[in-house]
Amino acid sequence: MGDLMILVRLVLAVVIGSVDLVAAHPTDVVAVLLCATCVVLLARIALLLWADRFDRWARVVAVVPAPPPPPDYPPDPPLVNPMFAAHITATSAATCAALRAGRQPARVGGRR
Repeated sequence: MGDLMILVRLVLAVVIGSVDLVAAHPTDVVAVLLCATCVVLLARIALLLWADRFDRWARVVAVVPAPPPPPDYPPDPPLVNPMFAAHITATSAATCAALRAGRQPARVGGRR
C-alpha cells in the first residue's frame, strides 16, 4: 500500500507541475509541443524510408511466392448471333444460286 501511495503522489506532482507550467508559460508549452510534433513526424518519415531500404542495407533477399492463377471465367459470348449468321449464309447461298442460274434473286427482306 505504501508503494501505491508513493506512485499516486508522484503522478499528482507531475500533473500539478504540468498544469502550473502551462498556466505560467503557455507560449513556451505551445512551442515545445510543436517541436515535439515535428520531431515525431520526422522520425516517422525516417523510419518509413529506412523500412523501404532495409533489404538493401541488410542484404536481405525476399522470397515472393508466385501469384495465384487467374480465376476461370466463362467463355466470351460470340461476337455475332449464330442464328443471324446462319440466316445471312442461307440468303447469300440462295442469291448466289439464283445469279448463277441467270435469274433475278428473290428479295428476302430489307428495303423495297
